[in-house]
Amino acid sequence: MVFKGDITSKVALVGLGPGLVEERSGRPFEGPAGDLLEDWLGWIGKDIKNFYVSNVTHCRFTAPKGSGKQNLTPDPDMLHICADRWLSQEIGYVNPNTVIVVGGAAAVGMRLIEPGTSITPLLGSSKQVDLYGRERTIFFLRHPASLLYARPNDPSKWATNQKYQALRLEYKQCFTKLKELIS
Repeated sequence: MVFKGDITSKVALVGLGPGLVEERSGRPFEGPAGDLLEDWLGWIGKDIKNFYVSNVTHCRFTAPKGSGKQNLTPDPDMLHICADRWLSQEIGYVNPNTVIVVGGAAAVGMRLIEPGTSITPLLGSSKQVDLYGRERTIFFLRHPASLLYARPNDPSKWATNQKYQALRLEYKQCFTKLKELIS
């Protein structure tokens, strides 16, 4: 797994790790969730190519056969090992001022929240944190896959699905705050 985007960017975007599409392409945030993230960034006038984009883990953790899942979220110790070994070096090299943390598992891996803690109260907020040897602004964002999972298969039902609409509103509010932060 390699990064994507601009290694000179002062803004990094960090997710959990590769899914099937990312594993095949070798780049983070590819496939439907990545497309949705790019759409939302476009909504605020930004292009993902202008960010440094990476993941806490650089390999795909697959779920056991027959579990009904494709991917597995690594346990917190494994997340910490991956972040400490690889992500810390990347962030140190790229040296962004702002890190957008995409999803709770990524926040756990970067030791920004405790395992078992929800990222929800932090969504759309930013704080100054000493991350990998330097004070950085951290911005918390829900993973775009949550919107995909909440979206009904029938597009005619999107407007009436309360969970999906609530997540869209949350995303709109988060991206409005993100635009203010990085503009």
